[in-house]
Amino acid sequence: RDSLNVSSITDNNTGRYAPVLTSAMGNTNYSLCGVTNANTGDTFGAPADLVMGINNVVTTTTTTFEMTNYSSAYVDSKYCYGHVFGDLA
Repeated sequence: RDSLNVSSITDNNTGRYAPVLTSAMGNTNYSLCGVTNANTGDTFGAPADLVMGINNVVTTTTTTFEMTNYSSAYVDSKYCYGHVFGDLA
């Protein structure tokens, strides 16, 4: 897939990914959002049993996106899309 301002993505564990930004954000007050799909197949609709969240580790160059099911178990998804909105340093 494509990326803008992402130099790499670290797979921290099941359902936990940390994108590393090429250019740092101006501060840690940037906005994050994302979406994911089911952990199998190519369906792009949001399934009823999968949640994408962002944990409280936010720096100017990385954060962690976390995928869980509604039972709060971490799961790997086939596709995860994250977006960062804010000013660069």
